[in-house]
Amino acid sequence: EVHQPSLRRYLPGTKDASSAIKGYRQAYFEEKGGFINTTVYDNSLLKPGNQIAGPAIVEYATTTLVIPPGLKAYWDEWLNAIINQEAK
Repeated sequence: EVHQPSLRRYLPGTKDASSAIKGYRQAYFEEKGGFINTTVYDNSLLKPGNQIAGPAIVEYATTTLVIPPGLKAYWDEWLNAIINQEAK
């Protein structure tokens, strides 16, 4: 018999992720023609339902997520980042 892990679901927040902003830095995006001022977020402060439009950087304890221009990310109830194309 295979034991199925129980995953913790988190309570939803709002779309507004501004409380997770750590600061800003210059980041290179070829599609923007070079370095641009980019918002940096702290992943540990993001909540389900939060949305971030690229360009953006999300810093985790062990990795970094880059959201390119023209894409957006939202966090689901398990705190997975889902990246989609922005609606035009």
